[in-house]
Amino acid sequence: MARKQGQQAARANHVRNQPGDPFKAATGRVTFPSSGNVRELEALAPAFIEWYGRHQFSADIEEVLESLTHFFRYYPEFDGSRTITALEPAEVIAKLTTLMTHALLDGVMATYSLMRLLGFLRDSGRWSGSQESFQTVHGILEDILHSEVQVVIRHRPITDHATTGTAE
Repeated sequence: MARKQGQQAARANHVRNQPGDPFKAATGRVTFPSSGNVRELEALAPAFIEWYGRHQFSADIEEVLESLTHFFRYYPEFDGSRTITALEPAEVIAKLTTLMTHALLDGVMATYSLMRLLGFLRDSGRWSGSQESFQTVHGILEDILHSEVQVVIRHRPITDHATTGTAE
């Protein structure tokens, strides 16, 4: 367990060369203008990385932060009163639905990452929304994570002329 935590801490200190990356924010070297949501995530990143390193989660912290950065880049920002520490259930489900529809794996990773962020916000006392909103968002994420997804691939039979090279 100590070895895994050490590996996670080493990964957490790793700085990647991605614009707008929360790791760069943790080191003070942000070079890409980002949304207010991403800047807020970048401000939370050092504490989140430390919290994440104390747990035995299955995904690498780099993947989680990358997924959160992508999610929050497109999460609605309507005015200065919105914050990622008080997620709105309707907005979370709308964004996740779009992700799941267009990029299933990105949606699944975003769901996993948001669940970890939600745990961090609760444990650190940083959740600033209502208890009802927290429970609703948590329930949405749990439902998605515990659902079974089946992919059905439909195709039409290939005609003989397509495989033999003869046109009909």
